[in-house]
Amino acid sequence: MKMEEDRLTIAVIIPNEEILNIEDFYDECRTNERHHEDMIRDFIKKYNLDAYDEYDLVASGHIFLRIIDNLVIAYMPSHITELQYEKLLERRELLEQFPCFSANFFNNKDLIIENTFGDYDTKERDILDCFYKEVKEYYGLSSSRK
Repeated sequence: MKMEEDRLTIAVIIPNEEILNIEDFYDECRTNERHHEDMIRDFIKKYNLDAYDEYDLVASGHIFLRIIDNLVIAYMPSHITELQYEKLLERRELLEQFPCFSANFFNNKDLIIENTFGDYDTKERDILDCFYKEVKEYYGLSSSRK
């Protein structure tokens, strides 16, 4: 039986403070011992949330960043707050460490309404600049930061 190679797995949840006023959640595993599903279940259990998976979290207004090896996938809810945007900006340094980026904007648990960022190479394009600009415009945010 072939052993699976170790993978970097990171889960970041930026809660909507109007629903759950807590610090951002960050969990990382550099082996195959824990996966995103485990990390999400730990978060849900810790705060006794009525949620099953990342889609439930996003549907309830939380931002979820899934990082697997060299790929970041941002799951964006139908509405975010100014504070969530500020916290998302603070994660830019983390996101820049990975060469591939994708973002999905949800209007509910089942429907992606935009996927303007396919797996773009963050080193070749200013994809994160585009992402942050799109987020600011999409949600009608007034933050003075980029």
